[in-house]
Amino acid sequence: MGKRIVCTIALALIAFICVFSLVSPPTTYSFVIEDENDSTLSVLDSDEITWFNNCSENENGIIVVDDDDPSIVFDYLDTEVASLVLRVAENTDGMSVQTYIDRGYGFNDMDREDSFMCADDTDCVIPVDSELYAVRIDIDEEYSLDALELHSASAVLEAEKSSVSALGWVLCVLAAVVTAVLFFILDKRFDILGKTGAFIKNTYKRAIAIVVGLICSGALAAAVELVLVKLTSSDSFSLYRFVLIFGIFFCVAALIIFRRDMAKKPENAFLSLALTVCIMMLIICPFGHASWDLETHYKMVLDSSSLGFEPYVSRAENDIIKVALDSLPLSSELTNSQRIEKYNEDYLFTAGRMSSQTTVAHWPSGLFLALGRLANLSFNSMTMLSRFANVLVYCFVCYFAIRKLKSGKMIASVIALIPTSIFLTANFSYDYWTICFVMLGMAYFVSAHQNKDETISLRDTLIMCGAFALASVPKLLYAVFCLLPFIMKRKKIEKPKRYYAICVLALVFVGGLLIFKSLHIVMGGGDTRGGSDVNTMGQIAFILGNPFGFVRMMLKFLKGYLSLGQMKEFLVNFAYVGIGDFEEVFIALFFVTALTDKDSCDINSVGKLTRATIICMYLGTSAIIAAALYVAFTPVGLDTVLGCQPRYLIPMLYPLLATVAPGFKSTYNKSFYNYGVLIACVAVNVYNIARLLLPVTMA
Repeated sequence: MGKRIVCTIALALIAFICVFSLVSPPTTYSFVIEDENDSTLSVLDSDEITWFNNCSENENGIIVVDDDDPSIVFDYLDTEVASLVLRVAENTDGMSVQTYIDRGYGFNDMDREDSFMCADDTDCVIPVDSELYAVRIDIDEEYSLDALELHSASAVLEAEKSSVSALGWVLCVLAAVVTAVLFFILDKRFDILGKTGAFIKNTYKRAIAIVVGLICSGALAAAVELVLVKLTSSDSFSLYRFVLIFGIFFCVAALIIFRRDMAKKPENAFLSLALTVCIMMLIICPFGHASWDLETHYKMVLDSSSLGFEPYVSRAENDIIKVALDSLPLSSELTNSQRIEKYNEDYLFTAGRMSSQTTVAHWPSGLFLALGRLANLSFNSMTMLSRFANVLVYCFVCYFAIRKLKSGKMIASVIALIPTSIFLTANFSYDYWTICFVMLGMAYFVSAHQNKDETISLRDTLIMCGAFALASVPKLLYAVFCLLPFIMKRKKIEKPKRYYAICVLALVFVGGLLIFKSLHIVMGGGDTRGGSDVNTMGQIAFILGNPFGFVRMMLKFLKGYLSLGQMKEFLVNFAYVGIGDFEEVFIALFFVTALTDKDSCDINSVGKLTRATIICMYLGTSAIIAAALYVAFTPVGLDTVLGCQPRYLIPMLYPLLATVAPGFKSTYNKSFYNYGVLIACVAVNVYNIARLLLPVTMA
């Protein structure tokens, strides 16, 4: 009883801290003038504005926005100034201010200050500390300028922490109470503590071996790195190269530690290897806009890191969201360490507030981002912690999927260890979520057929349908996976009414979201990233007016999109860092494992109808994705599809490879077989990390 109370209190405290991090407003930073000897050198009002860009002043003295990027300019100042104070007549909701200082060589991004006036504030201090020739002020909303003051005293940065609201405290307490009650009830019902204690008792020796392996791997890696420092005449010990060497040593240690499980329980070795490779990728991946659509995904993560308020955006986050050139690893003049230093400093400058949409795939990252913010971590450390949430979700969901299978474990392992999948997991994305939950749902579907004399349980039905639904929510084009449970063999279903009711509920939920999003896209103008010629309604009209031409174009596109030559684009593609090598290893492993990673439990486990259905789903989903991007992303009438990334095929690989080949009674040594597959997968990942990521990070 005492242990149950202690664990209940501990879990309640964890829940309290997690919710507190989400409801706690972040610290804001702004400049203030604290020098008592400060004097106002000059006061400029709206009559002294030299010119208006894309804005104008109406008869009421309000500066109204006429077009994009509005700004006002005060020119011909030519004076020594320490700081500026911008004053407005009213500010009820908060206001982002971008100030460009002309120090004698024009306006440029190097002399830009991003500031934010919190709600009800009517002034904003901007540091200058130099000769001032002109000032440009960018505000993207209507406001009434009171004055621009030139001051003699320098501005200093000041931090201000807002208090948690009363509702926030209520949510924290409620989360703690609900967690405590749920755990107490579930532990009494399922003896969670007892089972956990038994698990620890049975595995503590292995846990000790893992700790020893980590220590020995770290010591050996440090020794090797010191030798390399001497041999290469490097300036200092390289953390990134050390992480790579440490990862290699620990992968070897994990293969040794789990050698007895390799034949029947290779998922244990897989989990250690997958976590190691993902963490290597996470740490060694160069800082900045390395992966696809970082600006979109970071906004979603940032939005999910707050509960009940619009999150603040720092200058660093503002630059990354806008895809500033300095955040692109290969297009920046800054080295990786300089980028990290710059953005860590810029994170201290609050630039505004931002509201965005988010998805369930971004919730884990959002929670860890909030915890990092609560711990006052640097921007780089905070975003790394946030991405680590993706790693945990991906690796453990894949682990449970592989553990559920009686055979075919290496097919799932190969898909999970695709270098591009690992890269996406180590960065901000929702691809990782779709890949792992499709694998989980499909593993339960396949496992049900492998258990010849058993029907699928209520628990397994809920997990299978729930996994497919969760996989589809971030990217609803994969909603077709929710149809898979409907082709379960009839003899595997003990209570058809209950089973199909669960399947229908999952399908209706995802289908409703899909219809809502489709209507939103159709009623909108399309994805603006495709260019100004994108028009959803115009594209639909073009397709209806030229259906045969559209079909010919789609068939031509899909022929190349689904070809073997295109597979490199989603196997070893590291987005803006480059494309790796040895994709042939994974292509070979696809064929080998799909044909040979079988056993007697797979003989006639899934019928021809299931195989044909999944092949049609693979081809049909590919066509649906291409058609959707043709409508929403491609300019009207273009003879190809834009934006249809090859990585969109990854979630569909496991269902295809897990069912395409019939089973047979295996006679080969499973231990050696599993060793070979896992070593090959890890080797390709490590090689491409060393060849593509490490040189950029160490530069």
